[in-house]
Amino acid sequence: MVGRIPDEDTALLVLWGLCCLDDLAPHTDYWLDPVVPGALTPVKPTEDPRLILHSAEGRLCVVRTGGGGGGASATTFADLTDVDVTTTPPTDGQAAVWNDAEQLWMPRDIVASDPVDPHLVLIGPTSDPADTPTFRLLELDDLPELAATSVVVNATATAGKPSALAADADDRVLMRAAETLQWLTITTAAIGDAQVTDAKIQSVAWTKITGTPTAFPPTAHDHVLGGDLTGTTSAAAIAPGAVDTSEIANGAITRPKLAPITGPAVLGRATGTGLVNALSPATEGEVLRQQGGVLGFGLIGDDSIDPAAGIAWSKLDTTDATPADVGAAPASHTHLISELSDVQVVSPTIGQVLVWNATLGVWQNDDPADVTGLMAARSVWANPTGAPAEGVSVTAGADNQVLMRVSGTLQFAALTPASWGDRLSCSVIGRSSINPGPAADIQAPSNDSVLMRVTDTLQWLTTVPRMKFGNSPTGSIEFINSGGFVSHEYISLNTSQAWKQHNNGRTRFYYNGSDYWEISANGQTIELSGWVSGTIRHRISLNANANLGGASRTLSLREIDVCENGIAKRMAVLASAPY
Repeated sequence: MVGRIPDEDTALLVLWGLCCLDDLAPHTDYWLDPVVPGALTPVKPTEDPRLILHSAEGRLCVVRTGGGGGGASATTFADLTDVDVTTTPPTDGQAAVWNDAEQLWMPRDIVASDPVDPHLVLIGPTSDPADTPTFRLLELDDLPELAATSVVVNATATAGKPSALAADADDRVLMRAAETLQWLTITTAAIGDAQVTDAKIQSVAWTKITGTPTAFPPTAHDHVLGGDLTGTTSAAAIAPGAVDTSEIANGAITRPKLAPITGPAVLGRATGTGLVNALSPATEGEVLRQQGGVLGFGLIGDDSIDPAAGIAWSKLDTTDATPADVGAAPASHTHLISELSDVQVVSPTIGQVLVWNATLGVWQNDDPADVTGLMAARSVWANPTGAPAEGVSVTAGADNQVLMRVSGTLQFAALTPASWGDRLSCSVIGRSSINPGPAADIQAPSNDSVLMRVTDTLQWLTTVPRMKFGNSPTGSIEFINSGGFVSHEYISLNTSQAWKQHNNGRTRFYYNGSDYWEISANGQTIELSGWVSGTIRHRISLNANANLGGASRTLSLREIDVCENGIAKRMAVLASAPY
């Protein structure tokens, strides 16, 4: 499988390749389901179809890319929408390699294992890093740096390997002396006869110089010229016919030296030999071509196109075309890759790739150098190490594991808190909004705060407006702030019964919404009252201001003597008295 790991702790994103999937029909294309997100469907959608994979045989699937998935007219490997063999046609031995920048499969050189001529070495690119390494002889640019002012020679008198020979002083030349190469000063014996010019002579006797003029310096005079020149040295001219193509240097004639012509035009001859003429197009759209043995401009016709050349479908304007022009549109159908005219598949095995055979002009299945054999079940083919290496099967050992980078290697493992990386202090991972979206850190801003959902958002609160205990609508306990008093707490026992702490020291026990008992105290008076439908019906009041002989009061049961029907009895009463 060819894939890419975008970052650490992330799942494998498959771009292209082969995989094994269960429960898929053989020889069937599967498309992205437009109704069920993430699902596959064998029925091609009518709008924006996206081909995901082709189920072959035995759980083997070919992952596809692109919108339409190859088109209905694909008959060759080059017709596939993610293949480009037109920009750079493949040559012998090239393989289809994925170009990530172009998002296409394109021909690319590979280092072949053919026999190599002796003394050739494998050299990497010298200019463009994308160039293919080649076997060739060593060149100067391939040699390592030498010592300053040195040459690479075999300075000995016998055969041997070359070495650097440095010039250790100025004014030295490399010469042979005593059957070895040395850096030496020039001696008289090293100077050939008649090799010293006057610029090298410091002084010489006039009598030693031959061929001198009659006077020195000589008087001004002229000489008659001959050969390719006529006239004298003071008035020279080129003889007629003396200059031909041999006297004109290559590239010496520039455009300003040519006679101007009216454009658009090119220089040439329509037929025969002789001087060149201007060839001009008569109308827009004409091209320069040879037709009937005559070179000239003209429109492209059927006779100008080689029947075997073919025209790319993308070059045709089918806006107003009819079936009579381009043929009836083919019915919707599928193709096997082995049915393509330039693909030759013989007994394919798992893991093989298509390699271009320039001799036969076809793509053939073959084992790549680094992928052999079957893949393990529930595995991907990858290099899990931190260095370049051959691929191996990386197996998912259990369900709910993902492929991630852990401790510098790729492995299937369950997600752990460490997979999330460092988080904010005193925070939880979640989403505070009511709408779906990415998770984020929700940080507690201070101590003594709790995480609650309030007005459809998760918030950390130090003042809790409502808190509910229990899971029954009629039996739960709920702390709320009803907002009707200066300060209070509220506990809901069920939908009608409640306990409320009001301001001014009042506490109510509700039986329903309008019937309740109330206990109140203000420092002077303690009162117990009963209310029915909002009206007080019972009251027990202890008033510290009553004139009972003291500032402190207590309410207690006391026995008193009473007479009932002439019979003495004792009765327990609730009374207040100082203590």
